[in-house]
Amino acid sequence: MVADEPDLELLGVAQNVEDVISVARTSEPDVLLFDLEAVGDDDAHRTYEVSHQLPNARLVALSSYDDIAAVRRSFDAGYHRHVSKILGGADLVKILLEEHANLG
Repeated sequence: MVADEPDLELLGVAQNVEDVISVARTSEPDVLLFDLEAVGDDDAHRTYEVSHQLPNARLVALSSYDDIAAVRRSFDAGYHRHVSKILGGADLVKILLEEHANLG
């Protein structure tokens, strides 16, 4: 769905945080979308590293957990926005566009 949005450019899909860091080093993305269930607890702390390597990028956490504790953990880890997987694709695209507008 991101690739089909004309106002967004999909730079890559990563399987883990190490891949995200690799993509980020070569393309300097404006917005990064992380599926928290795919990232897993072992790599979640490395998000902080990504936010420091890309201080101008917006990090968006996508999660099936949307309780206050999960949202707080996302913000503590360096994410700028926590998004529930309950949202539809059009809403997610809208949020990514909003985060892009929040740059700088």
